[in-house]
Formats: sequence, structure tokens, C-alpha cells
Amino acid sequence: MSHDLTSNLNIQVQKRNGQMVPFNLARIECAVANAFKELRDIPRETDLPSEVQADVEVITHCVSDVLLDRAAKSGRLSVEEIQDEVIRQLYENGSRQVAESYANYRREHAARRAIFELYRTVKRDSKEVSFKPEKITIAIAKAFRAAHEGQ
Repeated sequence: MSHDLTSNLNIQVQKRNGQMVPFNLARIECAVANAFKELRDIPRETDLPSEVQADVEVITHCVSDVLLDRAAKSGRLSVEEIQDEVIRQLYENGSRQVAESYANYRREHAARRAIFELYRTVKRDSKEVSFKPEKITIAIAKAFRAAHEGQ
């Protein structure tokens, strides 16, 4: 199923911060592919071998079938539902090690998010958001580039 087709379905995904975004099957396929790459120590920018890419496409198709059926009833999905279904389909399609690796990755990131959820940042528009250390890193890098003529 192409991204164009899924975007025409008008299914919304609720992110952890409450924001609603359109369902995007390409993001799911990318996450599944990255899980396979992580287990094999393949850089994310490198293509998977064709037989592994075929497995990624089968799993993505299985995930989309379940999610689209579920979304037809409720009209929306959560990020957690999507990630749980990816893990379930990895297991069901014989990719146990990839499923366990992806589940561990999710747990590690959840723990990291929980720490930073304790801290709040007040934006210029007075909106309160959770602290994101990566934004500080990006701002410092931009300042260095500006101070050193883009170098």
C-alpha cells in the first residue's frame, strides 16, 4: 500500500504529546527496516539485502492490514498501538530477534523520555513542553556554524 493511498484514508495517529498527525505507512516500513538494520549492524543509510527487504515488506503489509482494520472502527491510532503491532508482527512472521531488539529499543527510549518528562520548558509563545536535550545540541551546533562562517 503506498503512502498516497494511506494518506487518502484520513486516519489520524495520536502522538505521545497529544498531537494528531496523518497515518503514514512509509514511516512504519522505515521503522521495520531500521530494526532489521540495527540487529545486523547495517548503517541506516544503507539498503538491506533484497531477501531481507522482502521480509520487511511482508511484515509492513501485515502491520498495515491490522492497523487499517482497527482504525476503520475508531478513526485513529496511537503511536503505542502501532509500535506494539510492529513487534507482534515481527514475532508472528518469524523475526523473533528483531522483535526483541525493537522492544528493547522502545523500553530504553521510554525510560529516557520518562526522565525528561520531569522537566518542562516554557516556549516563547508561553506553551509548556517537555525538555528535549537534542534541541539544545542543535542550537549549539547552529551557533558554532554561524560563528565560523558555516564550518
